[in-house]
Amino acid sequence: MILPPLLKKTELEVDDRRDQNIQIAKEQLAELETSFSNKEMKVEAYQQRRDELEQSLYTDVEGSAMRKKSEYAKPTFISAALIALLVPIVGVSMYATFGNSKAADPEVARVASKVPMTADGRPDVDAMVTGLRKKLDDEPNNPKGWYMLGRSYMALKRYDDAAEAYKKLLGLQPEDAKVMLFLADAEAMKNGGDISGQPSELIEKSLAIEPNSVTGL
Repeated sequence: MILPPLLKKTELEVDDRRDQNIQIAKEQLAELETSFSNKEMKVEAYQQRRDELEQSLYTDVEGSAMRKKSEYAKPTFISAALIALLVPIVGVSMYATFGNSKAADPEVARVASKVPMTADGRPDVDAMVTGLRKKLDDEPNNPKGWYMLGRSYMALKRYDDAAEAYKKLLGLQPEDAKVMLFLADAEAMKNGGDISGQPSELIEKSLAIEPNSVTGL
């Protein structure tokens, strides 16, 4: 859409107003000559008015001549080349930064269409978490669901609820060191970041299973 106008040898439009000014000046000059011939005006007034009209006419005629010399605009190949390079580069760069290549996936679109939205058009996180919690009532043996629920509650700073979700997950995966750390984190946050007591016990137990755990250490 951008390149064709830049590559086309475009004919410039003639300035109709300038042509009209020239015609009006000619008519006024003719009327002036007639008035002077009929002795309807003095020599000084005639000469002054004639000079003004001639100057106006000269300016318009000269401008029109200059315009006709450049009647066709040359194609701007340099601009076209720059645009041809920059538009794709900038477009791809912006998409790589802000875009989502998975958005065209039908499965993603199907899931996104079911996401509840707030009045201002934003995803309703609370509603999504509530929906996930209700789903887990029907699928209590879903470890992935309890993990997602626990992470969601942690993000919302609902640490009591997060701890309950991780307890459910630990019940399904009792020897999972990572789950122990998740629960320890939630329990500690309930107590303002204090890891003494149960959180510390969970950490020690997880390190007994995975002694090189960076998170546990």
